[in-house]
Amino acid sequence: MQFVDFEYYKNKFKGSLQEDEFNQLAREASAIVNRLTMRRINADALQGQPYEKDVKDCTCAVAEKIEEMQRKEEAAKIASETIGPHSVTFRNEAKMTEAEKQIEYKRVVEIYLFGTGLLYRGLGCTC
Repeated sequence: MQFVDFEYYKNKFKGSLQEDEFNQLAREASAIVNRLTMRRINADALQGQPYEKDVKDCTCAVAEKIEEMQRKEEAAKIASETIGPHSVTFRNEAKMTEAEKQIEYKRVVEIYLFGTGLLYRGLGCTC
């Protein structure tokens, strides 16, 4: 259940991740988008939907956000490094909490899917 493939990411979204890295992140990003839209998106029936491009772009952007946060966490681990008699100092900073990560994902999803109806949390009108 992946909403977007690497060809779309590379050619239409103009992303910079490598194919193997993107494919791994796209599965996670699709799951995040699926959860935040309360499973309103059917990957098999996505083609031809008015929001198809929005969902694909959103999934690409979430994949890049995941990669960005992973990169920042890795960079935050090392405070300094000396080469001659090798010495490394590590930071003792807290990683992003899961709640903080979810807030970042939600921000990205809202940018791309606002106005599509996919983020609506209420019940349909029975008037």
